[in-house]
Amino acid sequence: MRRVARSGVIAAPPRTRPALAGTGAGRTLPVLGTGAALSPGGVALYRRARLRTYG
Repeated sequence: MRRVARSGVIAAPPRTRPALAGTGAGRTLPVLGTGAALSPGGVALYRRARLRTYG
């Protein structure tokens, strides 16, 4: 919507600060922690199943 001043001159829109798009980077640390917690369990299950199959 255009703003028209009383003098008939079109007013410029208000300036806004530039902003970066949200990337979701704030959720990275919990995901890394969860992955680090689940990885040893996966390794243990893999090794346990492998020993039964080949051994």
